[in-house]
Amino acid sequence: MRNIGSISAQWFNNVGIFTEADLAHLGSVIPFRIVKESGYPASLNLLYGLEAALRGIDWRDVHGIEKERLRRESGV
Repeated sequence: MRNIGSISAQWFNNVGIFTEADLAHLGSVIPFRIVKESGYPASLNLLYGLEAALRGIDWRDVHGIEKERLRRESGV
């Protein structure tokens, strides 16, 4: 999946999220929180990358107001 690296993909697999369909069903915030709460050193870049991947855009195209919404929803 675009914007999701091999380490992040492994984290998702380790917490039971295996497919793009799983991610699409959960959205960006829930998988990020699951990974973070499982003890992985997930940064906000993972959250932004996941949001971008689900939208089919580059992570750098997730802009300020969207990033603020994601931070607020994720509790970070």
